[in-house]
Parts: sequence; C-alpha cells; structure tokens
Amino acid sequence: MNDDLPTIEEVEEMDNEEVLDLYMEQNNLYRTEGTQGVDNLRSLCAALGYDRNGQYIGSGHELINFLADNSGAVEALMEFVREHADSYENINDDMRYEIETRED
Repeated sequence: MNDDLPTIEEVEEMDNEEVLDLYMEQNNLYRTEGTQGVDNLRSLCAALGYDRNGQYIGSGHELINFLADNSGAVEALMEFVREHADSYENINDDMRYEIETRED
C-alpha cells in the first residue's frame, strides 16, 4: 500500500481543480512540448469524456470534440496564432496567396 496516495474519501472532497492536478501528476501529463504534449492533451481530453461524447466518437477525436464543446478554447488558440503570426513561415508561402484580391 502506498501511503502517499490519497484515500477515496480525500479525493471525493477535492474540488475539480485539485482532482485535475492530481490526475495530471499521477499520469505524468504536464509536458506540453512537441508530440508528447499534444498526446498528453489528447489523453486529458479523453479522461474528461471527450473520447465517448461528442460528434466524433473514438480514439483520435478527443481534441476535436473538446474544441467543438469549448468555444473559449478555440478562441484562445486563434488568439495564440495571431500573437505568434511572425513565426509562421506559411503565412508568406501559402496564406498570402489564398487571400482574395482585386485587379488593378
């Protein structure tokens, strides 16, 4: 028996943020960089039920279901992209040519 682990009674008394923190700690989900970070976020979304609830059911759709259900997360991601626009090379290579323009 591991005395460092909380009892079920202690977990039941925790608020949601404390439960989330403990879950992330026990499942080593704090890394946010690279593909491991994305996989950690996918795992977290699955633990929140987004692998079985939402328009897209099944493994691999957890993030899509989470984003579809949380417009604030989509807004935060779009704002992040805007704030870091200078670091995206594809804006110059691809996106500029997708913008409708008029002929002079």
